[in-house]
Amino acid sequence: MSVPAEPTLPQTAAAQSASVFDPYAPWLLAALLLLAAWGLQRRWQRARLRQRLGVAAPEAPAAQLRWSIAGPVLIVCALLITVLAWGVTAGKASALGQRLQGWDETAQLWAQSLTLPGLHEFAVLLTDIGRGGALVPLIGLVALLLLRRQQSFLALVWIIGCATNGLTVRVLKNFIGRARPPQAPTDAFAGLSFPSGHAASALLVFGLLIWLMQDWVAPSRRVFWAVLGALLITGIAASRVILQAHFLTDVLGGLLLGAFFLVLTIAVTEHARRW
Repeated sequence: MSVPAEPTLPQTAAAQSASVFDPYAPWLLAALLLLAAWGLQRRWQRARLRQRLGVAAPEAPAAQLRWSIAGPVLIVCALLITVLAWGVTAGKASALGQRLQGWDETAQLWAQSLTLPGLHEFAVLLTDIGRGGALVPLIGLVALLLLRRQQSFLALVWIIGCATNGLTVRVLKNFIGRARPPQAPTDAFAGLSFPSGHAASALLVFGLLIWLMQDWVAPSRRVFWAVLGALLITGIAASRVILQAHFLTDVLGGLLLGAFFLVLTIAVTEHARRW
C-alpha cells in the first residue's frame, strides 16, 4: 500500500487572507493569556481582601473537575499532541511518521469508499456547523445570555477560552506547516492542515456549552444534551475526514487540543469561582 505524498499548499484567496492574519496570531494569543492571568490575579486579590475584612465569599457550586484529575489529563493531552505533531512533521524519516501516514492513508481509502446516498451532503452540513461563521454567532449569543443572567465571570471565561483555542490552532498550523490532503478541494479547504480547527473548536465550544448548561437545564435532561453534544462533536470531526479536507491525524490533533483547553478552562474556572 503506497503512502500518499504530502501535497503542495495551494495559494488560494482564502489561504492568502489567512496568511495576512497569521503573523499576528502569536502576539494576540500572548496578549489573551496575559489578560486571563491578570483577571485571575485580580479575582484572587479581591478574595484575599474579603478574607481580611471578614466578608463571606459568594456561594459557588462544588467543583466537579478536581486538579488531581485535570492535571494528568492535561499532561496526557499535551504529550499526545506533541507526539502527533512530531510524527506528521518527521514523515517518512521516522517509524512513527510512517505509522501515522499509514493511518492517514487507511482513513482516506475508507472515505473514498463511502457511497451512501446523501452522506456527502450531510458531511458538508456538519462541516458548516463547525465553521467560524456558525460558531462565532453562537459564542456571542451564549456570552450575551451569560451577561443577562449576571454571570459576567463565566461570560469572560467563555469568550477567552474559545478565542484562546482558535488562536492556538492558527499558531500550531503555521508552526507545523502541514499541507492539506491532495484530494481536498482547494477552493473550499484552503490553508494549512494540522491540527483541524473544526475538530478543536467543536470539542471546546460544544463541550463548554454542555458544561454551562448544567445550571440551565433540569438534571433529567442533562444526559440528553450531553449525548447530543457528543454526537455533534463526533460528526463534525468525522466530516473533515469524509470530505477529505483533513488527514485523520489532523482531526485527532484537533480533538486533543480541544480537550486540553476544555479541561483547562473548566478546572481553572471551577477553582476560581470559589475565590
